[in-house]
Amino acid sequence: MATSEYEKFLAELGLAFKRVRKEKGLTQSELGDEAGKPQSTIGRIEVANISDIHLRIVYEIAGALDVRLSDLVVEAENKLALGALPKPSKENRGWEAIKKQVDLLSNEDKKWLAGLMEYILAKVNAKK
Repeated sequence: MATSEYEKFLAELGLAFKRVRKEKGLTQSELGDEAGKPQSTIGRIEVANISDIHLRIVYEIAGALDVRLSDLVVEAENKLALGALPKPSKENRGWEAIKKQVDLLSNEDKKWLAGLMEYILAKVNAKK
């Protein structure tokens, strides 16, 4: 059965939650305690099993991580977009290959890519 875009998005969102939780050095149980939610809810979010979890709960868990839910959504969307890009062959990797691929993009996609790069650089610089 093919995975829908929505399911892929939920999987990426779950991975974003897990990444932040681990960066903060928290277990699922500790995050659950902080958010006032059971550990099982945290686990279900991280594995994208959230069809019956209210958005408010997801929002509150993001708050317990001291991160904006919108930032996690953007991260998930960006990973999906990057995953849709064609993969270069082994012999066609490197900056020249990247430049060739970027040259093929529409102006709108180039603007999106520039915004993504700014976002990534801001995140990298914030960690320094």
